[in-house]
Amino acid sequence: MVTSRALNIKDQLYGDLKDPAYASAYINEAIMDGDEAVLKTALADVIRAKGVAAVARKAGINRVTVYKTLKPGTESSFTTMHALLKACNVSLQVLPTEPRSATRARWTAVLIDTNLVACRRNRVNPVPVTNH
Repeated sequence: MVTSRALNIKDQLYGDLKDPAYASAYINEAIMDGDEAVLKTALADVIRAKGVAAVARKAGINRVTVYKTLKPGTESSFTTMHALLKACNVSLQVLPTEPRSATRARWTAVLIDTNLVACRRNRVNPVPVTNH
């Protein structure tokens, strides 16, 4: 009975992880933990939810390489991890850990304006910028 419940929880998690917003929040939490094994486990969950073969194909990586990359304790290149994240429709974003100064706020405004101009030129939605 316990195994059945555990399978239902895993199935529900995999269903939720098919949503890129949920997957990105899940991976962000793993990154915040600061442990590479936790990150690889979270990324492995997202990849399994989306289908290992499909993600490998989209990332341009051999399926066996995907399994090796996600194995805790193995060395993984940034390029491979980035390709896997991109294939899962999520990306990394770097944010400051300290409050912004007035100078940083002005640069953010410039970056936001540049982003909006670039997005209008390419007819895509701008990337949201969060203030911390």
